[in-house]
Amino acid sequence: MIDSESLKRIPINITALHCISEDVAMRLGVLPVSLDGEKLHIIIPPPDDTGDDGTLDDLRFMFGTNFSYELAPKDDLELCIERHYSALKSAIQNCTLTFKFRCPLMWCELQETESLNVRFCKVCDQHVTYCHTFDELHKLSAEGKCVAFYNSKEGELMGDVVMP
Repeated sequence: MIDSESLKRIPINITALHCISEDVAMRLGVLPVSLDGEKLHIIIPPPDDTGDDGTLDDLRFMFGTNFSYELAPKDDLELCIERHYSALKSAIQNCTLTFKFRCPLMWCELQETESLNVRFCKVCDQHVTYCHTFDELHKLSAEGKCVAFYNSKEGELMGDVVMP
């Protein structure tokens, strides 16, 4: 089983994320990690105490036998699923090169770095930090840093949020 800290550091392939819709990923509690040819590698929660593993049945129905999986704690996995799918929808803000408050790129289009919360934008040649809270968003924006943010409860805010 993958522990909480290791789960946070697993690199996620964007193409793999597009193989399972966000709704299905959240409903089944599965995180697509990588795609090797046509074989999808995912992380799933362990079967429940009754031994009934409907998740694997659903995945077999969707992908046949063309997937592999590892296990991770359900609560940690749910947070990770939400973070990665939210990042797919996150726009960039405070990009000072061409767009003062809004970057035309999405988080998933930026180059990955060693940090899961930081990516590199080749358009403006700056690091972009993914913010998980409004406090973090305000703090980093006030420092003049490029940031990305998405709040699943309120929708995509980056295009509408203008920092002073």
